[in-house]
Amino acid sequence: GPLADFPLEADCAVVWVNPGQAMLLGEALRTTTWKEPQAETVTLFGRPACGALARTINTKREAFSLGCTGMRTFTEIAPALAFFVIPGRALSTLAEDLRNVVDSNKKMLAHYQVKKDAFT
Repeated sequence: GPLADFPLEADCAVVWVNPGQAMLLGEALRTTTWKEPQAETVTLFGRPACGALARTINTKREAFSLGCTGMRTFTEIAPALAFFVIPGRALSTLAEDLRNVVDSNKKMLAHYQVKKDAFT
């Protein structure tokens, strides 16, 4: 159920995201990188989607699933969404970290819009 109502400390949390939200979440969790893949990069799952849950619980690292047919059949999640599994250890600072990333991206969007407008 909702994390706010969960009676125990969560091992992980699942959030449904579109591609743009996944990018922002990856930045906030510091798992999106320009470097060569390292231990701190996020694991991407296709099938089975539920493997993302086990991976996060076992490694305490984030995992991202594009969503397999079984997951989509039983959850009826829209095709445009996928799920991101966040380890419990990251939840205490996630709101603030995500707020900072969103603010930075808003500033970048404004900069890009000015550049784009210069082309028209």
